[in-house]
Amino acid sequence: MSGNIVGAVCIGFLFGVLLRSFAFIAWPVALFCAFVGVLALIYFFFDKRTTILFVGVACIACGGGILRMDAARLVADPVLQERLNEKVSLVGMVTAEPDVREHGVRLHVEASQLFQGSTTVPVAARVLVVAPL
Repeated sequence: MSGNIVGAVCIGFLFGVLLRSFAFIAWPVALFCAFVGVLALIYFFFDKRTTILFVGVACIACGGGILRMDAARLVADPVLQERLNEKVSLVGMVTAEPDVREHGVRLHVEASQLFQGSTTVPVAARVLVVAPL
């Protein structure tokens, strides 16, 4: 039976990740899934059917998967977002070892300032710079 519970956790979690990957599902939906799972577990104590246990555990895990994907969402810096397809200069610090490849070097840069013309704007973004050898 414990193997089946682990399977219910895995299936529920993966289903939550899949749902959040393809559709925008906010955290209240995840909390609702977990709430339904808790209700199913409470009902399991009165009616000892294992199907109810597995559904409850899977619902709680589904809510966890949705929350996990919601937390991993990438949000672009709005200052950089509005300057797409424009030439700008960034000031920052290289935060990882350079990744030397056959046709160039990849640098992970933590940008702190953006220069465009005579304007300086503070930014907080990580940028991948692909530079020639």
